[in-house]
Amino acid sequence: MTQFGTVRVAACQGTPVLLDVDASTDKAIEMIAAAAAEGAQLAVLPECFLSAYPSGAWAAGAASFDLPDEL
Repeated sequence: MTQFGTVRVAACQGTPVLLDVDASTDKAIEMIAAAAAEGAQLAVLPECFLSAYPSGAWAAGAASFDLPDEL
């Protein structure tokens, strides 16, 4: 019978330093180190944490729409 070991996973929750990849990288390293200190063997970060693109710039345009003058 195959046996699998336990893997402790940490979901690192935080926000990047807006438009500063170097500072965001430092913050990611700190969060990963904190997770490892608590016993995590795998740490995951939010999507696009290091690219730090301003998602609101495209989301606002995608969510907008024109309403007719008369409802």
